[in-house]
This record gives sequence, C-alpha cells and structure tokens, in this order.
Amino acid sequence: MGEVLTVNATGADEVETVWQRFIPSARLEHVDPRRVRFRWSSIETGAFSLVQYSLRADVRSSIHLDDQIMACQLVALEARVTTDGRDLAPRQPWLTGDGALRAHWNGTGRIRAFLFDRTSAERVARAVSGEDRLVLRAIDPVARDRALAAQWERSFGYVASALAVGHDQPLVAAELERHALMSTLTAFSTTYLEALDRAAQY
Repeated sequence: MGEVLTVNATGADEVETVWQRFIPSARLEHVDPRRVRFRWSSIETGAFSLVQYSLRADVRSSIHLDDQIMACQLVALEARVTTDGRDLAPRQPWLTGDGALRAHWNGTGRIRAFLFDRTSAERVARAVSGEDRLVLRAIDPVARDRALAAQWERSFGYVASALAVGHDQPLVAAELERHALMSTLTAFSTTYLEALDRAAQY
C-alpha cells in the first residue's frame, strides 16, 4: 500500500527532515528562518515516490543522488538550478545526473517530482530494453524537446491524480509507477533510449 504524507510547517529544520526522509543527501544550505512556509504532499509506494510541495523562503539547497533517479520541475519567480556547472531552466522538467545539483530561489518555489529507486528502475528498464547490464544514466538533464517536456508534465498530472485515489491498490500503484518511469526515461536523453536504439538495429 502507498503511504501518504502531508506536512505544513514554518521551521527550517522540519523542511530538511522531510527532504532527507526521501532524499538522504538533500541539504538546506541556507534559508531565512523568518520567512519559511512549507507545504508538502507525497505518496510513496516502496521504490517510487511522487512529491509535490511549496516552500516560501530565500532558499539555497543541494542534492547528490547515487541510489535514486529524480525527474523534477521547479516554478518560482526567481530561481536558479545548476548541475555540473550548467544552468538549467527550472520551469522545464529536468532529470538528475551523476553530479551534484544545486537550487536557489527567493519567494515561493513550487516543486513537483518523480523519485525512483535506481535498482528497481534499472530492473524495469532492462526487462523492456532486453539489455541485461543496462546502467541507467542521464545523458542530458533537459527534456529532448518541448513536446516531450509537455508530455512529461501531462504524465505527472495523470499519475498524481490517479495515484491519489489508487495508491492503496498494489496493481494500480505498480502500473502508475511504471507509467511514470517510462514517461521519464523517454522524455530525456538516457542510456535507456540508447539501449532501445541498439535493439532496433538487430
């Protein structure tokens, strides 16, 4: 069964505690404690989490994912997201790579994300691609084009609404997790797509 978590808080410590429950490497490196307002909603189904939250504050944060894969989108009036020295467009969906990722925003940031256990995601990707030794990796953290970015956004909305009512049904939750993973792995340039291309050549 899926586990639903909702949090409303006004303390920086609570923000980091919730973050680290889902992403152990998450760090809140700076926040103005006088301005914090945090609203969190998530559904966790074991190897997959769907997260939506808003955080009002002057924020500087970082994550470095080793055992997880995250596809994310950040909407804020003043925001900056960087990875491996590269600026990303935060309003567009992006996929975490192998390096550290840093985010900074001022005001209210609204974040939504799919978070996958890497081992579980690789098991599915290997079965679909037929490549038994596939290691999932993001080749480019930005979506391959605008149409696929928009498709990922629509997929997120669909999974979020369907999981809200179906998270306690294991078969439904598993199918929604698979949908979220496949929409993510095809929206971005990944080693999964390379494996599919290789398979098509035989």
